[in-house]
Amino acid sequence: SDPDGLFSEKNGIYATGSGASSSFPYLGANFWKDWERACTVQLLPKGEETGFSVNCGVSIFGAYSRAYEKKSFKLRFRDIYGAGKLHYPVFANRDFSSYESLVLRAGGQDTFRCLMKDDLTTTLADGILDVMASRPIILYINGAYYGTYYIREKISADFIASHYNVSPESVDLLQANGYTVNAGSNKEWLSLMDYVKTHDLTVEANYRYVTDRIDEQNYIDYLIAELYCGNTDQGNIRFFRSSEGDGKWRWILYDTDMGFQGGRLNSVWELLNPNGTGASDAISTTMINKLLKNRTFRDKFVARLEYQMDNVWNTERVIGMIDRFADVWKDEAKRNSVRWDHSTDWATNVEGLRYFARHRMDALRDEFEDSARVRAILALSNAELDRCFKETVD
Repeated sequence: SDPDGLFSEKNGIYATGSGASSSFPYLGANFWKDWERACTVQLLPKGEETGFSVNCGVSIFGAYSRAYEKKSFKLRFRDIYGAGKLHYPVFANRDFSSYESLVLRAGGQDTFRCLMKDDLTTTLADGILDVMASRPIILYINGAYYGTYYIREKISADFIASHYNVSPESVDLLQANGYTVNAGSNKEWLSLMDYVKTHDLTVEANYRYVTDRIDEQNYIDYLIAELYCGNTDQGNIRFFRSSEGDGKWRWILYDTDMGFQGGRLNSVWELLNPNGTGASDAISTTMINKLLKNRTFRDKFVARLEYQMDNVWNTERVIGMIDRFADVWKDEAKRNSVRWDHSTDWATNVEGLRYFARHRMDALRDEFEDSARVRAILALSNAELDRCFKETVD
């Protein structure tokens, strides 16, 4: 891409520029502006895969991670650059091969730590939840080495359309508490939440009204995935519906870089706290708290908790996936650190992920057992605890 459009202080999307504030996250900087530049992007894969070379638009991607030295990018395939979509099987585990946008993700808050957290978590959950597919790459910009990245799907109406065989125009895609609209409208969601807040969901007809409008198992699976990984940045919620499908709301597991941070967290309480969750308790927990008062929903939640702990987050599987990602980057992590002048001990950080996995079942069981405020909302019997959280063997 033209270096001026990438790096010059006046025009560069990667540059700080003259309008930035003096402190993190440097609001007003060029990299906070909605600027897109023309570029050519090439995928040069190992082995027999052919790769591609295509013209497209590039812009900076992310929230506060924009302020990090190593930034993420969004690629947009538009007619003005040559083709309205990329037609290429980017991800081996997707049964479609057309993309209107992709993300080149540096890793968010995990950029200089483990090089894998969100990709690890979403790869483990892929199949029970909608997630962005992930493919590790080494990025070069105009021939210069930029280190370890991942190609990711971009969450958009087109993402939903590709995954559910619906039209992008039929999609309502919302963020956080539903007031941020990424596509479509939030009218149906706000109406549903008004109903949840004003009705007793222990009444069967009221419960059915809500579960007719959400994918109940998907919602439960989403909550349990957040619970296991201990994500403390829960404001980046993405959820959607399509008027062409069954019309039910579904949740996407998204941005879990702040997970896997320690063996013992108040993760259950973070999930259930009636005052809210996430930063400043800003994310509503009304839905889960009202539903858990219904015995049918409560039993479904516990049954899926047992299933996920056995089949998705069991210790052996999680450590095996950590090892798989570590094997991808073991020969590249030092080079990446040198490129970005970062002294983080990558191997030590990865071992911290393994420690988290080895002790996670015990930590979750302890919180369900020992926290009176958790038990007041969701009390598990000893038999349920035994089924959900098998004894961990170091």
